Amino acid sequence: MAFFDKLNRSLKKKLILIFLLITILPIIFLGLLNYNREKNLMKEQVFLFNKSLANSLGIKINHYAQEKLDQISYLASNDNLEQSDLLAFKKLYSGFEVLYVIGQNGHLKSVSEGFIKAKENYYSETWFQNAISGQSYISNYHKSEFINQPSIQFAVPIRANNKIIGVLGAEINLDIIKELITSSIDDIEYSDIYLIDSTGKPLYSKEGVTNIDSSQVQSFVKYILFKGKNGIKEYKNENGVDILGSYKFIKSLGWAIIVQQSSEEAFAEIRESLWNNLILVLVVGGVVTLISLKLTNSIFSPIDQLQINMKRISKGDYTQKINIERQDEIGELITSFNKLIAQQVDIVSDLKDSSMEISNTSKELFLSSKKSHKANQAVTDYIEDTVNSIQEITATNQEISTFSEETTASAQSGKEQVEEAITQITKINNFIIQANQASKELAEESKKIKEINNLIINITDQINLLSLNASIEAARASSTTKGSGTRRGRAGQGFSVVAEEIGSLAKETAKATAKINQTIKEVEAGIKNVLSMVSKGTQEADKGAKIIKVVAQSFDEIAAAIEETSLQLESVNMSTQQVSAKSEEVRDSAKDMNLLSKDVSNVSLQLEEMSSSLERITNKFEV
Repeated sequence: MAFFDKLNRSLKKKLILIFLLITILPIIFLGLLNYNREKNLMKEQVFLFNKSLANSLGIKINHYAQEKLDQISYLASNDNLEQSDLLAFKKLYSGFEVLYVIGQNGHLKSVSEGFIKAKENYYSETWFQNAISGQSYISNYHKSEFINQPSIQFAVPIRANNKIIGVLGAEINLDIIKELITSSIDDIEYSDIYLIDSTGKPLYSKEGVTNIDSSQVQSFVKYILFKGKNGIKEYKNENGVDILGSYKFIKSLGWAIIVQQSSEEAFAEIRESLWNNLILVLVVGGVVTLISLKLTNSIFSPIDQLQINMKRISKGDYTQKINIERQDEIGELITSFNKLIAQQVDIVSDLKDSSMEISNTSKELFLSSKKSHKANQAVTDYIEDTVNSIQEITATNQEISTFSEETTASAQSGKEQVEEAITQITKINNFIIQANQASKELAEESKKIKEINNLIINITDQINLLSLNASIEAARASSTTKGSGTRRGRAGQGFSVVAEEIGSLAKETAKATAKINQTIKEVEAGIKNVLSMVSKGTQEADKGAKIIKVVAQSFDEIAAAIEETSLQLESVNMSTQQVSAKSEEVRDSAKDMNLLSKDVSNVSLQLEEMSSSLERITNKFEV
């Protein structure tokens, strides 16, 4: 499992393995295919050779046995055989160890030469019974009592006038049969040869051992003797060794000749070829491995370098570059990688520059917001003073209005005109509120300061105009009440005093407005883009001023019609109330601007922190 884990993590090893498999697998496959083909061919050749050899030996043994049987059958045609005849025949036909004649009653009548021991009667012997009954007989392997050696016995009937009068017997030494086999296999190295009699007893083996344990070929021998046929068979011997066997059944003898060879011996040359193929596979594998290593190194050397650089880049090091000149796909990959690194270096450099610009801008914005906050505080202080003065005027007007209740009804039409003026001023107020909402950004806050200052100017103009009108009306009241009594004369003088106070307050307000204008100019140096909104506010304020002028003209007409001072006093009271209300609005607006300037300051601080964080991030990269 560890090998496959390493293999899965290494593309180089995968390619080497693929090269090896592509090269070696066909060789192994062809080698195994050739081995199996040669093995089958060799098996056929072994079977064919063994079968041919078994047939040849079987025919040779059968021919020899049949020849000897024919020879003694020819001799048995003589019904009066003497020892001399047997000796002469033995000399004439080689191979016979001894010849003998047994009478019809089983007694020995003559023999070619002496023997160690003889029975008194052979009548009960199997070979005698077969021959006396008219059948030719060839025995299995036995130790002859005539020659006291392993031999094969032949027995044929002796006939006279178509009657069986005795048995002619002959003994052939088993070594003659062995010599027939040995002379035929002198140049054969691997085959094992067995001569088996009809009982399954081995008569001969290639090694010259006659007393062979029949269990070596027992199952095979039984099969041959039972079938009585020729053929080939693959089987295992008692040791479990694979055997390729061919057999020939010698019908005349009831024997069998077996020629066999172990698979190990038969396929020795093929196994040697298999080992040669294995050596070839190892040599080819080694050569392919060296070539694969050389090829993969040429392919993966830039890739390894690319991998190393990628690890450095992952740690923020953009200073490395791959210097490899290749015209193939890997060269294009390296070129693209170098371009990518160059682009990343440019991006990081731009980020560093941008972070510095953001840091500088945030600092400048913080300083501007502090200046704006100071200016707004000064405007707020001036507006507080104005509101207090207007409140004093309002209190005075309330005292005066107690003397002018009887003139209220006549001033109704003037009140309607004033209400229209209030509506226009309300529009201005709405516009200023819109400008206040838009002042969430620093530039728009400056616009609102301009609008508030214009509003103060307009209110100051209104106060001056009202003061002038009040002075005129006071003068008139003084001139028309000379004959009306001392009380109204004193009231006219008191109104004149109030008008002077209002004028004085208007002058102070104008001075304060001048100081506010100076502060606004300092703020406008950094926020020029807010002038358009202030201009719109100024236009609306001008419209309100014109309407107020119309109101003043209406008050002139009312004064000429009713000629009473009380209406003018009421008009002044209403005007002061309006101025007080507007002053309150201006004060609230100034407070809002002060809060917004603090928000801008906080935002600039946050921007400074963000730029510092961005700078720390970009400093991690080496470019």
